[in-house]
Amino acid sequence: MAQSSAKSVDAVVDQLKLTLVKSKDLSDIMTFFFDELMAVPGFMAMGVPCQGDATMNRIIGAVETIYRQQFPGESAAKPHVLSLLRLKKYKFFHGSCIINGKLGALFFFEDLDMGLVSLGGMPPDHQVMHFRFQAVQLPDDQKKRGYQVDRSGYRH
Repeated sequence: MAQSSAKSVDAVVDQLKLTLVKSKDLSDIMTFFFDELMAVPGFMAMGVPCQGDATMNRIIGAVETIYRQQFPGESAAKPHVLSLLRLKKYKFFHGSCIINGKLGALFFFEDLDMGLVSLGGMPPDHQVMHFRFQAVQLPDDQKKRGYQVDRSGYRH
C-alpha cells in the first residue's frame, strides 16, 4: 500500500472514531463509514478475517442484546456472522451479520469499546435502524462480584 493511502486511512479512521462518539444522528455515522472509509483504496484488503475472537463474541453478544431489547416478543436467534474483519493497527472490526433474517452491517472500535450496528428490514415498515453500542470486557474479578467498575472507577 502506498504511503499516501495509509495516511488517508489513518485520517478517515480517526474521523470515523470522532463521529461515532459525537454524532447524534446515527445514520450519519454509518453513511460516513460506507461513503468515506469503505471508499479508501485498499481499505478492504487491510482486514484479516476474525473467528472465535473474544472481541468478536462481545460484538455479537451486543447485537443479540440489542435485537432482544428492541423486539422482546420475537425469539432472536444468535446473529450469524457473514464476515468480520479486524484491522489490528486501528483496533477496529467491521463486517456483516444476519439475525432473524435481517441483514446487519457493523463496526467496532476495541479501544473505545464502542461500535455501531445497522439492521435492515426492521418492523413495522422495513426501515433500517441504527444502534450505537458498548461492549466492555469485564475482568474476571468483576464478574465474580456481580457488578462492574467502569474506566472512571465508578461502581455500577
